[in-house]
This record gives sequence, C-alpha cells and structure tokens, in this order.
Amino acid sequence: MSESVRLSALIVAFNEADQIERCLEALAFCDEIIVVDSESTDETVELARRFTDRVFVEPWRGYGGQKQFALELCRGEWVLWIDADEVVSPELARSIEAAVVSTSFRGYSVARRVFYLGDWIRHGGWGKDWVLRLFRRETSRFRLDLVHEGVDLAGPIGKLSGPLDHYSYRSLSHHWSKIDQFTSLWAEQRWESGKPARVGDLLFRPFGRWFKIYVLKQGWRDGWRGFVVAGLAAAYVLVKYAKLKEKEFRTP
Repeated sequence: MSESVRLSALIVAFNEADQIERCLEALAFCDEIIVVDSESTDETVELARRFTDRVFVEPWRGYGGQKQFALELCRGEWVLWIDADEVVSPELARSIEAAVVSTSFRGYSVARRVFYLGDWIRHGGWGKDWVLRLFRRETSRFRLDLVHEGVDLAGPIGKLSGPLDHYSYRSLSHHWSKIDQFTSLWAEQRWESGKPARVGDLLFRPFGRWFKIYVLKQGWRDGWRGFVVAGLAAAYVLVKYAKLKEKEFRTP
C-alpha cells in the first residue's frame, strides 16, 4: 500500500452512464477511486475513466462477490463504499476527511436520504437510513449474500455527519424492475437456506411492512409519495414470499 493512499473510494457499476459522473465528481477528495464495471453496454466505462485510471471491467460475481473483488483492488487504509446512484454531500465529505485521521473507530455509518419521484423523502424510514459505508480495509470484508450484501467489520462503529444523497429509482417502472430482481434473489437465497414460506408470511407480513412505514414511521407526511413508498414496500414483501412459496411447486 502506498503511504499516500489513505482513503479509497469503491464503486461497482453497470449501465450507469446517466448517473456515474455526478457520483464521481463528488469523490474528488479521495486519494484514489476504484470503479469495477460489470460489462456495461453503455458509456459507463468511458465516463468513469475521465475521473480515474483505476477502472476495471469484470464479469458479474454477484452483489457481495463483485464488491469484495473491488475491495481487494483498493490500496487505502480506509475504504468508502459508494453506489453509482449515490452522491457524497459536501458536509459528509468534510466529515469523512476528519474521520480518516482518527483512530477512534474501525468504521462509520452515514445517514442516507432518498430522492424519489421528484422530491426528497423525509419519513417512512427513507429520510434517514443509517448505512455502514466507511471502514478500515484490512479489518473488513463483504458478505457474499445474493442480495442485501453488507460489510463484516471487526471493531466499533461511529456515525458521520452530513447526508449521503441516494437517487435510487429513475421511475416507477425502474422501481418495480428492482423489486422483481431483488425478490427473486431473496427467494433463491432463502430457499437454499431451507426456510420455506408460510401462509402467514403472505397474509400478515405485507400489511405489517405497510403499517410500519406509513403509520409508525410517518410515511404519510410525505404525501402521495409516502403512500407509494409504503405500498411498494408492502408489495416487495408479498412478492418475495410468494416467489419463495412458488418454489415448493417447482421443485420435484
């Protein structure tokens, strides 16, 4: 590791030409930027190379596997994991710069906020979603889960100030395509672990998710957008358990 590389930014991308420039522009404060592209068919690679010479094209290994591959390319003492549809705010950048000269924690969580259907979502769990994104490289590893991958970290975790802006879904159609993708991965992972769906999962869990987001976490305060967020969150739960139940009938 070069002593001059204190902070590496890690981005895994696929067909993100419409967003990756905004993401990379906000990472100018990092000592190096690692972009691992999953064989995009648009201009993602060409655009990324305007910001860093450390761009790698790698066949898809799964969410956890691809990020672990990228982590092993990083040279920094600290690693900042950012998705291509996220942007580090100036306040968060300053907080990160201060954190990486501290030895108090092994990792830091950041408060992610979501821009959805033309406005910021401020409630329902989307307004301030704490996620682990900054961590010491040598004590961390990505879990190789099919979906909802995360970082296994040895040591205490702190919190940073300033939002991580998440431009998550381009449209309702894009949102639904992600639901279809992630529910299939979740059902496959759950089935392989030997945990079948129960009828009660289909009957009660979707409403429980809707009630938690729309009522308990005050999603109603985001108006019609909050209602859509809660409704699609409930649909996500219904579809993932329905796909898991479906596997019982497809298995000989």
